[in-house]
Amino acid sequence: MVDERTLALTNDNDYGIQSALFDAEGAHQIAGNVERCQAAGNGSPIFGDRCPAGARAVAMVGLPETDSRQHLWLLRFARPFRAME
Repeated sequence: MVDERTLALTNDNDYGIQSALFDAEGAHQIAGNVERCQAAGNGSPIFGDRCPAGARAVAMVGLPETDSRQHLWLLRFARPFRAME
């Protein structure tokens, strides 16, 4: 809340990074959802029935500029918030 009638909203831009899938050599990014893969946590490659074919590693990559922009919206209401109860 900015004041009694104004609400500020912002987006979560994940600090401009996202996780991405890569092949075993780490040279080529594989399209697909990281959340569909599993990892044993011991340094072995990722795996899983729903993991995209060829995906063997996860790494952090930068978001496209249009996805990493921070946005701020200010919503001003006609009445104070207390009057809306």
